[in-house]
Amino acid sequence: MTNPWRTRFLDHDTRPRPKTAFWCARCQKAIKPGSPYRLVHIIAGGPLVLHPEDEALYRPDDGDMGLHPVGMDCARRLGLEWTHKPR
Repeated sequence: MTNPWRTRFLDHDTRPRPKTAFWCARCQKAIKPGSPYRLVHIIAGGPLVLHPEDEALYRPDDGDMGLHPVGMDCARRLGLEWTHKPR
């Protein structure tokens, strides 16, 4: 059975430790205070990014990792339509 929601592989670059407390979930580089950024909803299985329009279809489970920031370059590479605006 396939899931009814769309996902995309995050294609992340894991590093031993991000250098700051606020970093991009894709490239793990620091996001400077005041810089624009977006959010992605990460779920298990890749990690995978859940498409914002499919939030209502997704039922959180043990693999739900929540919303994480991504820098604007990474958000564009992923596709802005796959990201949320921060509140």
